[in-house]
Amino acid sequence: MKIGFIGFGNMASAIAYGMTASKEFDYKDMVISDHNEIKVKAATLKGAKFYENENEVVKESDILILAVKPHAMKDLLIKIKDEINEKNPLIISVATGLELKFFEEILGDNISLIRTIPNLNAKVLMSVTAVCQNENVTKEQREIFDKIFKSFGYIFDIPEKDFSAFGVLVGCGIAYTFLFYDSMARAAVKFGIKKDLALKAACLNAKGAAELINQTNIHPAELIDMTCSPNGTTIEGIASLLNENFQGAIINAFEKSYLKDQKMGK
Repeated sequence: MKIGFIGFGNMASAIAYGMTASKEFDYKDMVISDHNEIKVKAATLKGAKFYENENEVVKESDILILAVKPHAMKDLLIKIKDEINEKNPLIISVATGLELKFFEEILGDNISLIRTIPNLNAKVLMSVTAVCQNENVTKEQREIFDKIFKSFGYIFDIPEKDFSAFGVLVGCGIAYTFLFYDSMARAAVKFGIKKDLALKAACLNAKGAAELINQTNIHPAELIDMTCSPNGTTIEGIASLLNENFQGAIINAFEKSYLKDQKMGK
């Protein structure tokens, strides 16, 4: 079974890395096409095959992962349409904002297509991936897909109507989280803690907090109350964040990303 990647940027290379790190797959099973020489070279040195022409990737692929930017997808699909109709691979899209019907209108409604939104946590086998599919995907194809995507994290079947919201939660939300960690570390630096130590501590602290919620099912608001002592340091900071509309800023950022996603592919 050959797995093709058209587009091998940060997301696709993270998927490939996660697949191989899980020991379920090997780079020799992959064929790729991309203009990023650094990422392509890293993959080919490990055994992946590279083609300059995307059509050649399609010809060899049983599974085809499309990972080009959304604005470049239409031209790509038009270019590889004939090869897709001849080879009939399972197509997996990781492009933000492009609905199933976008691909079907160009390639035809006989294609087997799965739409996904993974995230960079694939690099550590902890991606949270949203999934929906069209009616042509067979049981066997879905089993292969599950094997690939579960090899580097978790998958959630989401109705396509909810894809924008869930996509922002896991796709954009990870970047919001990175910003929070970096901000916490910078605040610690201001008061004398070295940046590398501050960032390490902030990330480990947040990792533990996430597990505390998942394992205990205690609501985050209740955990905040458990952390805050009367007239203490924590409630002082929480009160400041609430006064600065911290929650509102997160919701506003979510809304901006959501609306942007809704406009893509239109």
